[in-house]
Amino acid sequence: MPMNPKLLRPRSTIHPEAADWANRVRTNGGSVSGTTLSAVSKFCASIASAGIRDRFFRLNLFCGDQLSAALVPLYTAESVSSAIRGNATDTNINFVSGDYFNTGPSSGLQGDGATKYLVTGLPGNSLNANNAHLGFGLRAADTSSQSSRTVIGVYSGDMNSFEVIANATDAARPAACFTRFSTPGDSFGDEVGAGGPLAAGDIVASWPTMYRNGAATGPNATSYEDFPNDNPFTVFATGLGGDSATVQSDCRTSWYSIGLAMTASEVMLFYTAIASFNATMSRA
Repeated sequence: MPMNPKLLRPRSTIHPEAADWANRVRTNGGSVSGTTLSAVSKFCASIASAGIRDRFFRLNLFCGDQLSAALVPLYTAESVSSAIRGNATDTNINFVSGDYFNTGPSSGLQGDGATKYLVTGLPGNSLNANNAHLGFGLRAADTSSQSSRTVIGVYSGDMNSFEVIANATDAARPAACFTRFSTPGDSFGDEVGAGGPLAAGDIVASWPTMYRNGAATGPNATSYEDFPNDNPFTVFATGLGGDSATVQSDCRTSWYSIGLAMTASEVMLFYTAIASFNATMSRA
């Protein structure tokens, strides 16, 4: 008797880290479609085959069927065997379900420039300033008229900060930067345009260079200063410690990452994986 053709078809294999993420999403009250899980699995496989998995202390692709799913990071440490860095899920401050879309032209999470942000729990001093990256997928530019709006950041009372900025109307500061400073105005960074809203794109600030869609742009940073305390990073704002934050952004963001520095070739490999994921999810 001939064998059933269904038995001859190879079974699709979900990457273990994607499967673990889906389980954590369900524990958090969310759900994941087969299409999204497959896209996440392919992303995980791409990152692993590129040899850059250990570059990520924390990465969230903001995906899944609802906001509760989007609050679950894919990576919460540099390896599956490492202790979790920060909160098990991103702590939601004031986002509502209407702020989030999994796919399509409005995909990602939309800030409001006033009250909405996420607290990662990852301490700012868990990274050395000269061996770090911050990354985010900007799908729609910040429209705030404020001088700076932060996508990822942390701040301490002695004027030290570590952040990437998505909008700056003040010409003295870049529209996006990777910065540590110990006195007011003593900032450094790699510009991706200046003096206005930053256009959509996938941004990686990896010491000492800023990359946009995988390509280096702007002057390299030349100095650094380690962040002094354990105030946690926030997303869509600059963290002040605990669950407090300031300079909230109203940009729309489809992913963020925090971790160790990458070389130019590693950034391109990361961007290629992100671009493939975006294409699968129809993320403009």
